[in-house]
Amino acid sequence: MKKWMKILVLFAVIGIAAASYVYVFVYNKAHPDYRKLEPNFSLSSESCFEAFKKDASEANQRFIGQMLQLSGTLNQIESTEKQTIFYFIHSEGMFGNEGVRVNMLPDEQLSEIISGQDITIKGYCTGYNQTDVILEHGSVIY
Repeated sequence: MKKWMKILVLFAVIGIAAASYVYVFVYNKAHPDYRKLEPNFSLSSESCFEAFKKDASEANQRFIGQMLQLSGTLNQIESTEKQTIFYFIHSEGMFGNEGVRVNMLPDEQLSEIISGQDITIKGYCTGYNQTDVILEHGSVIY
């Protein structure tokens, strides 16, 4: 019986150590300050959208996981209490507008920005869903 107790205690210690490691180095990991990150690519929103539309697999390899700086005419703004989304619309698809969607940082100052304005933003590219190129953590470059 004592041998089983020693084995259980050993597994408990290993489990606690593993859980502590996961918490400290994975769960509690510091996130980058997206506002201060330098963009890896600078292009127009239309050329970014066309790259994904033309060859999504090549554009995925090139752009996903990278900070992109996009410039273009802002077509639509959706805003709620917690989130603001900018849309650069470049075509009309079967399911509606298609283009680039940018989820802005929550504390970004956006009160003076209006639809139809030429704007330059940067954001972290997370993918393409066959209608929109999706950027997260967007911020306006003034």
